[in-house]
Amino acid sequence: MTSEEFSPVDFEPGCQWEGENMGVTLQKNVTETVESYARSNWDKYEQRSLGGRNGAIAITAGGTGMGGCNALVDAGGGVVIYGVDGYKRDSVDACAEVEKIASQTASRLPE
Repeated sequence: MTSEEFSPVDFEPGCQWEGENMGVTLQKNVTETVESYARSNWDKYEQRSLGGRNGAIAITAGGTGMGGCNALVDAGGGVVIYGVDGYKRDSVDACAEVEKIASQTASRLPE
């Protein structure tokens, strides 16, 4: 996997990695929380514990069936946003993959 900067908006800086079947992103927003993001427009937003942290699994509005999914985790005075995008719609179970990644790493994020 190769890594490069990924910041589609200036208030959520991050990085992305590209693999064989999927891309993974990691971003940080210092003004939002898992709770405040719940009020945004989502196709799916399910709050749950991820790696012992307050978190959520989410699909952006209009994104159902498109191969992408996000995990949001409260960390370091804001929220960390993990993203998984399958290169083909059925190449990966994006929500299962992003939940696995967040669950394995969230406990190591700053509180």
